[in-house]
Amino acid sequence: LIFVTRNPKELLFRDFYLEAAPGDTPSKAFIEEFFDSYLENLYFFDSWFGPNKFLVFYEDVINQQEKIYVQVLQFMKEEATFLQDFTAHKEEYLSLLFDSYTNQHVDFKGGESSKEGSKEIHYTENVPSQILLDIDNY
Repeated sequence: LIFVTRNPKELLFRDFYLEAAPGDTPSKAFIEEFFDSYLENLYFFDSWFGPNKFLVFYEDVINQQEKIYVQVLQFMKEEATFLQDFTAHKEEYLSLLFDSYTNQHVDFKGGESSKEGSKEIHYTENVPSQILLDIDNY
């Protein structure tokens, strides 16, 4: 099982900004409901039987592509020579990845994947630091 998830803070603010007015901050109820759902998904990953599971964050896939690719290959016990193919065809593979994500999420608001990659995945950049600290204490 390869489980890809978002950084919880980034996902929380992504979800919040889809519905919120500019300048709004998430309520405690919104944060609690979000984390209950997020942790439920992590429970699915954690309950998977045996050692054959690998957790990766979407942000790492975008920002550290080659490093994550090598880790996935190691997890799958594949030869690292696949990395050469990935590097040679990186743009093609990334385009397929983003197109696949968009097709899977076409019915969800905000589900279109951006080919801008890391430029558009960090929703917490403009969030006041106190709010982020409060979420850390949740």
